[in-house]
Amino acid sequence: MKSLLILASTGEEEAHNPLIPEPIEIVLALVVFAILFFAIRKFVVPNFEKTFAERTQAIEGGIEAAASKQAEADAKLAELEKQLADARHEAARIREEAREQGAQIVAEMRESAQAESTRILDHGKAQIEAERQQAVTSLRAEVGSLATGLAGRIVGESLEDDDRQARVIERFLAELETADPVAAVSKAAPAATSAATSAAPAGFADVEQPLLSDDAEERSFAGAVKAPADGSQPEGYVVKANAGSKLYHLPGGRWYDGTVAEYWFRTEEEAIAAGFSKAGTRKKDDN
Repeated sequence: MKSLLILASTGEEEAHNPLIPEPIEIVLALVVFAILFFAIRKFVVPNFEKTFAERTQAIEGGIEAAASKQAEADAKLAELEKQLADARHEAARIREEAREQGAQIVAEMRESAQAESTRILDHGKAQIEAERQQAVTSLRAEVGSLATGLAGRIVGESLEDDDRQARVIERFLAELETADPVAAVSKAAPAATSAATSAAPAGFADVEQPLLSDDAEERSFAGAVKAPADGSQPEGYVVKANAGSKLYHLPGGRWYDGTVAEYWFRTEEEAIAAGFSKAGTRKKDDN
């Protein structure tokens, strides 16, 4: 029995072709495929499409945001470049203004310095002229005093006669008006001596006549110092002296303030020891 079943089964298998599916299998496969297709389309595909849509939207949104950011960045870059250009122009303008202001300041300082220099020069000239006038006035007074004293010593009597004194001084001052004040001293003293001698009594023409020496600047006397060029009084020296007349003047004397000293002594004794005589007291040696 078993042998028959086996033989029958073997015969059926030999009769069926394995390459051709059974109809039932085809039907089952179509049913399963339809179920799978329906399930995928109903549940899987919408999720995929939703995911794809979201992904697409996210990508497109990112691109748009990037484009917007790029536009903002470009706008800010352009604004910065504009500000930088404006700053460069402003810096150039400031430099130009500073250069112009510097040139103006230099010009103003140069003009101010020129004006100050002119003012100082004018002031110096005015001061020099005032000092020259003061020196001329002082020298004229000194020459008048020296001439009167010199003439009095020569004639042996005081020239208190106003007319005679006026004529002598007038002659000396006429010399000062036409000559240099310092040079006029050496010219006026001999003229005073000559005028006084001619007016003196007989016998007085042979008296020694002290004159202003042309080389007075080269002289030196023991205990004396040369008067400073600015006319100031050396410290500790109070006695004024003149080499030409060999006279000295003490503080408080008649001609002390009006005398322009050539030399200064500390004491009266030093002046006497150097051969000077007190102004207004020296007498004629003989009659």
